[in-house]
Amino acid sequence: MFAAAEDGRLQSSIGTLFPHHDLLVTWPPMHALQREVFKEWFTGECRRLGKQPPKPSKLEWEAAESVDLIFNVGDLVLIRPEVERLDLAFSAGDKLREQWRVPCHRIRFLSVRDPRVRQALRERGELWRISAPPTEHEEISEAIAHSRVAIGEGSIYYYNPHTGTRYVTCAEFARTRTTRG
Repeated sequence: MFAAAEDGRLQSSIGTLFPHHDLLVTWPPMHALQREVFKEWFTGECRRLGKQPPKPSKLEWEAAESVDLIFNVGDLVLIRPEVERLDLAFSAGDKLREQWRVPCHRIRFLSVRDPRVRQALRERGELWRISAPPTEHEEISEAIAHSRVAIGEGSIYYYNPHTGTRYVTCAEFARTRTTRG
């Protein structure tokens, strides 16, 4: 399904899906940079098709029509929906099943504390797609271990899939300072 490393973990821990274009971008390892990759791709596609390059406002609109995904959380693909655009989140889930053959039971939703997300899942009869945070010690330890991500300095950051925030510990921050000299 997706490229995996020798240890079996996926090579990318996050992705950005552009449902209107059937495009999934998994590199570089930041959603914002993945949207920049999309903009370059979209501009290139316009040129390839003999169209005028898109205006900046069109590029921004197209890039915003995307959904953040998180991988490497067990065998799940987590969708972090924008609550104002749940249609995109559900479209992303459909694309993951149809185009990338991700089994339905492996696609879950974050942001379920928001009543709008829960209600949308309830209306679809899919409350089982709620991704609950880990509660057991072993689950929490595994989630922390799988949350380590790299952005240029190696895997020193801890990624929060619910918010997209990256954290660095004081020890790791101090280590980067000493390795740079």
